Amino acid sequence: MRKLLFLCICLLNGAMSYSQAVQKNKYVKDCGNKTSVSLRDIQNERIPYYLLDDQQLPSTCLASLKKMIAGYEQEDKKDWNKLSNQYCSYKNNWVEIHPGKCEAGGPPPICVKKHWIRNTSVDTTIWSKLQKEVFDLRERNCKGAVCACWAQEIDNEQSTNIKSYSQRYAPNALFSGKKDKFVLECFAGKCPDGYHCENGNCIEDNLLLKNSLVIWQTNTVVNNVDRVKEIGIEYFLSKTTELYNKLYNDNSAFSIGNKKSAESEDFNVWKDAYNKKLDMIKNQIAVYHELLVEYDAAAGKRMSPDSRGKSLIAADIKGMQSEMVKTFKSFNIAYTEVVNTRAKCTNCCTSVFSAYHKWYCYYFVKILSAHP
Repeated sequence: MRKLLFLCICLLNGAMSYSQAVQKNKYVKDCGNKTSVSLRDIQNERIPYYLLDDQQLPSTCLASLKKMIAGYEQEDKKDWNKLSNQYCSYKNNWVEIHPGKCEAGGPPPICVKKHWIRNTSVDTTIWSKLQKEVFDLRERNCKGAVCACWAQEIDNEQSTNIKSYSQRYAPNALFSGKKDKFVLECFAGKCPDGYHCENGNCIEDNLLLKNSLVIWQTNTVVNNVDRVKEIGIEYFLSKTTELYNKLYNDNSAFSIGNKKSAESEDFNVWKDAYNKKLDMIKNQIAVYHELLVEYDAAAGKRMSPDSRGKSLIAADIKGMQSEMVKTFKSFNIAYTEVVNTRAKCTNCCTSVFSAYHKWYCYYFVKILSAHP
């Protein structure tokens, strides 16, 4: 009898100690049956904290995201009593008749109205499913804001690059003679992002970009000048390489093909086609660059005895340009389809992908404009 009494006292003391430990923290609620919930437990179910771990976010966009997350934390903290009551009510087999309608968060005596019913066979995951709806909405809001911010940051960065390029290279255009500007024709009445179709040709939308154009000229006689470097082609090459890596190897949570987005067969087909054309363009640019350097050497009479003449090299350059334009057109068709297959995806950061693609196209056209 004494042993039984001692055991009862120990169990009672244990239960009291657990309850007292829980009550010491304002934001930890004892639900009974040694079950409790903390504010952080609830917030983890309702707030997309994982977005903060993305290492590729621009600092300004990360700061904005942190501010949004902090706002959601304050909302949940303000509703702590309601949210914790809801959690405990569901854990104790109470079900809200109209989910979300009860402001108190639990059955009588918590709420004086009949908003809840007892159901011992209730699915214990209902509470988590309700929080998932909140999580998804907040995730969409965060991604929408961050994507818009990121796309703007890309535009700002590249516009700054173009200004720097203009200041560095435009004054050094040492060539004279008739200007021979490369013209990109519209295909099926369409042009890549950043351009519009006008009289059959693709015209740049941004006046800043248009005014910064530096092109090669015909009928030039300049000795001992490395025109590939002088005109800034190396600069454009570095930018296409940089953006290639962004477009091809983007593992960000905000990527157009991130793991949390619902993949579709059409998207996978077109993204694969896009990546293949991206690779083709990369290889073609490399060959094109070698031809330009070779032409430079011929024009500056810095050739070895077995070097080809300017006319032969120029013919190869024109041929490569033609191949690059064909690839470029199919590349942009694939881009359009990639974006179209993502039109209904609320979790996909299409705007960032589009911004990178737009600037890749811009630099590509600049490289293509460099011809003898």
